Amino acid sequence: MARMTQAEVEAHQAKMRFAMWKSIGEYDRQKFAAAVESRDDRAEKEIQNEIEEWLRTLGNQVWWSRSRMYQPTTSREGVPDFLMCFNGWFLAVEVKKPGKKPTTKQRDELGWIRAAGGIECVATSLGEVKALFELLKARKQSAD
Repeated sequence: MARMTQAEVEAHQAKMRFAMWKSIGEYDRQKFAAAVESRDDRAEKEIQNEIEEWLRTLGNQVWWSRSRMYQPTTSREGVPDFLMCFNGWFLAVEVKKPGKKPTTKQRDELGWIRAAGGIECVATSLGEVKALFELLKARKQSAD
C-alpha cells in the first residue's frame, strides 16, 4: 500500500466532510463547525479518556474498541485509537493533541481503512467525534 502524505490525509478529510454535508442537504453546518472549533490543549490521553467515557454512555448504539499502545497488545503499530461501528458504518478515529500530526504508520493505517470503505478521521476533541456522529445520524435519517 502506498504511503499517504499528511497533506493527502487532510485533503481527504476535507473532501469527506464536504461530501457528507452535500449528501445531507441543509444540515446545521454551523453546529458542526462550532464542534470542530471546540478544540482544547489537553494531553491525548485525556482527550481519549473523555471520548471513551462518552462512548460508554451510548450503550449498544455503538460498538467500539480502544487501542492502548502503552499496554502489551497484538495490534499492528499505527492502528487508530478507536475502532467503531455506528449505524452500519465502520469508523476509525485517531486522537491527536491539537497541532500534532499522525505518524507515517498511523497515516498508512488510516489510508488502508479508507481504501476498504471505512470512515477515518483524526480528532483533537470529543466535540469533533460527536460532530461526526451527528453527521452520520443525519445522513442515515435522510436515507430512510
